[in-house]
Amino acid sequence: MAKNDTLLKEIREQHEKFRRYWRPIFDEGDTDMRYISGDPWDPEERARRLHKRPCLGFDQLGQYVNQLVNEVRANPRSIKVLPAGSGANDKMAEARAEIIRGIEYRSNAQLAYTWGFQNAVQRSYGFWRIIAKYVNDSSFDQELLIKRILNPNNVLLDPYATERNFSDMQRCFVLDFMSKERFEREFPNREVQSFDWMEAAPGWLQEDGVQVAEYWKVEEKKYTIYQLNDGQVTHHIPLGATPINKRVCTIKTIRQYLTNGIEILETKEWPGQYIPIVPCFGRELWMQDTGSTKRMFLSLIRLARDPQMLYAYMRTQEAEEAKLTPRAPYTAVEGQLEGHTDEWQDSMNDPKVVLYYKTKTDATGDQVLPPPTRTQFQPNFQSYSVAAEDSRRDIQAAMGTTALPTSAQRQNEKSGIALQRIEAQMSKGSYDFIDAFEVALQHTGQIINPLLGVYYDQPRDLAAQKADKTYFAMRVNDQEYVNPKTNEPEFIDLSKGEFDVTISTGPSFDSQREEANQFVDLMVSNIKNLPIPPILFPKLLALAIRLKNLGPIGDQMADILDPQEDQQAKIPPQALQAIQQLQQQLKAIDAFAKEQQALVAQLQQEKQAKVIDNAAKSDIAKMQAQIDLALEQMRIKGEAMLETLKAELDGVNAQRTADMSQQEQPSEKQELELE
Repeated sequence: MAKNDTLLKEIREQHEKFRRYWRPIFDEGDTDMRYISGDPWDPEERARRLHKRPCLGFDQLGQYVNQLVNEVRANPRSIKVLPAGSGANDKMAEARAEIIRGIEYRSNAQLAYTWGFQNAVQRSYGFWRIIAKYVNDSSFDQELLIKRILNPNNVLLDPYATERNFSDMQRCFVLDFMSKERFEREFPNREVQSFDWMEAAPGWLQEDGVQVAEYWKVEEKKYTIYQLNDGQVTHHIPLGATPINKRVCTIKTIRQYLTNGIEILETKEWPGQYIPIVPCFGRELWMQDTGSTKRMFLSLIRLARDPQMLYAYMRTQEAEEAKLTPRAPYTAVEGQLEGHTDEWQDSMNDPKVVLYYKTKTDATGDQVLPPPTRTQFQPNFQSYSVAAEDSRRDIQAAMGTTALPTSAQRQNEKSGIALQRIEAQMSKGSYDFIDAFEVALQHTGQIINPLLGVYYDQPRDLAAQKADKTYFAMRVNDQEYVNPKTNEPEFIDLSKGEFDVTISTGPSFDSQREEANQFVDLMVSNIKNLPIPPILFPKLLALAIRLKNLGPIGDQMADILDPQEDQQAKIPPQALQAIQQLQQQLKAIDAFAKEQQALVAQLQQEKQAKVIDNAAKSDIAKMQAQIDLALEQMRIKGEAMLETLKAELDGVNAQRTADMSQQEQPSEKQELELE
């Protein structure tokens, strides 16, 4: 044990330091969970009210938490790999993305993602992890899996990490409290065989069990690289060479120590670049506290706890007054109910037809007393309802969201776009939680991607998943592999290339299926108008049926139209050969048909051009004939008009001549005057 004393001392000191740092965050998270569970009352207040006054919860927070968490469930995110250099290409990147999706499927990773995100929303922090395990008990092949961390309070991250995803952390604890029986069963070869060391490691060894911790540590080693005149980069300077540049680099080694605080139970080396613990946090704040900067994480409900408490007070007070209203006491003169006391007391719970009382008592003499009166009590229901509604609005404002639309409101909305706008408006105020989730998911891809070439370094078949959720077996690291579908060599080398990781968001399942159905219906209704050979119609129709996801009967219909590989394997080889020859002939016929169609199209264009030319000439001739006819008609009309004008002019001239001749001959009266 002496060789590990320094390491064990470091582990205990770091554990205590980390625990002090995270304790306030964990305490606030535990309070958040109390509110989420429907108990907003302070334990001391609840104890004072025990058996005296009610403590009602009236949860108003759960609907908003479920709304945000279910948005992630309905719109799953996927890890996307992009080529970044060193011979990487799109095909290699897509293969890696399909392998990662296969890892997610085998791990049921969506459950781990959702659990971590749900804790981030509810208590401001959640976690999941990446592990490596053997495929089965008879194999040395290992596989990567993504698992959830059930209790987020068992993870203590490096307080000195500054990245949003804690990718730069140098230390990390993952705690697990074991019973004595379980500890002795899992670690039978431990050095310390008794529990007499509790004083040496307080908080680790207890009467009822042992705290076992995974202590993750990043160990760094410095080295120098040199650049030579020819551009070569090396770790050592060749004899006679002079470097033109140099710099110091760091190589990281990640180790996992399993310890109970007083001994190292197990040591492993992790081949990745990051500690495989992925945090998902809520809103991050940095505040000044007693001269130092303090990090805080807020859950979705953190600032809504006070208005939730106020809402519970209002509703509880309303319930208290409702309880007191029918039990308001009667007021009577002493002795006035003598002989009928039980009847009046029973009337509070059992209505009576008649209640008797005395009009006179010994104390009042002959004075006639009025009947007993009941004290009037008017509960303040309306005031409490107004105050409760105000606190409900404060809850919504604190979480940056609005209330969920009722079913009646959804039915009144006729447009799907209107519903999308309602949902978008509700999610804008809390989108920072979605953004934090995508940061965590991207870091998951950054951890897994470089490990593919480490754990999957031998020729083997891997479970993979395409973007359309189709599962298949992918052969990797096999240079002699020939894809049976394409009959072409396919070598997927996971040890080469550099890649980046990003996140893609898919549509919700309902929206995706609705869009797929609309697309299939449109395509099938217009299948004859598609520019494809008729021989491909059955295959396209089979794909449409499979996309509809109609169940076993639909699959049988699709297989009849387009048999799959497993059905083709049942066909005799002679029939397969004949089918292949027929397919080749059909391809040749299809190519010849395309050539003939192109030739026919060319002839039709030429013919159409000639027809257009002849039609133009005919139109010009017709127009010329019409012009000639119009000119002839105008000439005839002009000549007729000239003849008419000439005749009229001749008549005018003749009249003018006659008038002039009459003026030249003297009248009889003039002749007589001359005589």
